Amino acid sequence: MSLIEIEPIEIEEKRFPKVYLGLAISAAIASLGLAVGALITINGSNSNSAELGHGVVAVTHCDSEITMLPFESFYSQDLLGKFTLNEVQLTGISDQCSGKDFILKVLDQNGVKQDISVDAAGVPIDSVRFYFSRFGAGSSVDENGNMANMYLLLTKDSTGTIADSVITVLPTSPLVPTATPLPDTWATDTPPYANPDLYWKLSPNDNSVSIVFNPAARAGVDSIAGFAKANLTYRIILESADH
Repeated sequence: MSLIEIEPIEIEEKRFPKVYLGLAISAAIASLGLAVGALITINGSNSNSAELGHGVVAVTHCDSEITMLPFESFYSQDLLGKFTLNEVQLTGISDQCSGKDFILKVLDQNGVKQDISVDAAGVPIDSVRFYFSRFGAGSSVDENGNMANMYLLLTKDSTGTIADSVITVLPTSPLVPTATPLPDTWATDTPPYANPDLYWKLSPNDNSVSIVFNPAARAGVDSIAGFAKANLTYRIILESADH
């Protein structure tokens, strides 16, 4: 098995205007060879969608300005090869989304959900749900502003267990400091530190997270088979929901 890393799909960052009834953000990918990203624009403030020539874009109700960046690789063991969707990064997340769940789905051009990972029993997983934790006095934060359990995976595998062996959700940005300096003993204290909200806060509009797919290998089946096919990925949809 060999994975050759390909330069990530570059989707020009767009700051989506606010809309009233938005429920999801969708990054449309025109997959031509190396899956060149499609530019996204919103039609008007009275609609939660925008025509892209082949697709609809809508926005989460907690933040309409999230940027989505997919990453793919090329698997070259056989003659045909396969482009795999390995990771999706979300940036520019508002603190207004804390306390909400996010649901990530990948669709083909017919609007059919693609499987994005596979558990150890060979059962496919076609969506990712995770929780953006609230921050407060009871949160655990280290001296670098890294909050424990900032994002919690909620998706379960076929056994009813959280599917963290085949899907990983990782924060990619720390908390931001307040005007109050950290006490000298902070780095040597044992978590949870007392009243971290005195010294840290969520970024108002620039929190970020990475969703990584790690399909399980099974007897006679390579893990590569469990990835979504990047060349068939037409839309990546992010929805927000109450926890």
